[in-house]
Amino acid sequence: LGTEPAPHPKWTAFADAGAGYNSNVALTSESTTLTPAQRGSSVYSLLAGAVDQLSGDSHRGWQAVGTYYRIDSPSVTQYSQTYLHVGGQYRREDGSWSSILGMYSGNLTLGSTQLETLGSLSAATRYTTSTANIWHFAYRYTRIWGGGNYAYLSGWHQSLGADYTLKYPSTDVTLGYSFDFNERNNYNAPSDFFSASPTVNGLYAIF
Repeated sequence: LGTEPAPHPKWTAFADAGAGYNSNVALTSESTTLTPAQRGSSVYSLLAGAVDQLSGDSHRGWQAVGTYYRIDSPSVTQYSQTYLHVGGQYRREDGSWSSILGMYSGNLTLGSTQLETLGSLSAATRYTTSTANIWHFAYRYTRIWGGGNYAYLSGWHQSLGADYTLKYPSTDVTLGYSFDFNERNNYNAPSDFFSASPTVNGLYAIF
């Protein structure tokens, strides 16, 4: 008699912690709302997340996802950051095609201050050719609400990306293009604020 195939796990989780020292504490985000502290601090970080399979399996079905990230700088607590990301997504695989459609929300705090609340929609698809090379396309729309003194961060962000991965016996080569467009309420920003509304086009290669 044959044995039944092992069931797909209903959920998966991960966690990663770190510790170190930073001689000049600064924010990790690209758009800096605080200049470097010009002083050092020990730094502690925690990244944890989970995926729960609500229906179907990992090849086709609904999933609930969540990620928590915390970085602490005890000597300069105003630079400590917390990010919580939760949402639902649908995954589907059909032969050479796979795709994912998701809706997510996020919350970012800086020190004890509410920095941003985010809501986003995203879609991505991947196609594997007969030679095992891979096309990948992705789009994300995010609405941002700035909190408290950071109302000038309110607005929206869109990103679009495409890349192609060539498979070789000894390595993979990925060639890609990315487009980012921000529209933020920068007119309320302090004079020393680095704009969060750039339009960025990028080309990249990964070997």
